[in-house]
Amino acid sequence: MYYMYYDLILDQFDESVYDEFLTTYFRAKQALTVKRSVIWDTHDEELLQFSKKYPNIIFELYCCGDVRSDMWVKYYFKGKMQLAEANIEFDMFDITKLT
Repeated sequence: MYYMYYDLILDQFDESVYDEFLTTYFRAKQALTVKRSVIWDTHDEELLQFSKKYPNIIFELYCCGDVRSDMWVKYYFKGKMQLAEANIEFDMFDITKLT
């Protein structure tokens, strides 16, 4: 079990669709309305199913784990999903950039 922070965005925001999603899926409501990390291990199943019901909306689920480098977004559209993991890069130390 892994705790994460979640945020869901609809590309065509419709408050009634968002509210229906939260009403239909209790764990989604818990994950999206609290201001702390939670376990929402059913997010794929729920968003895949719900995106079939609303095939004209792209659902974007932003996630950040308790480990800072664990960040990703999943796009759900017409019952399919695309995962985009964050690529965090830092510049190497450069003494000439010291201020």
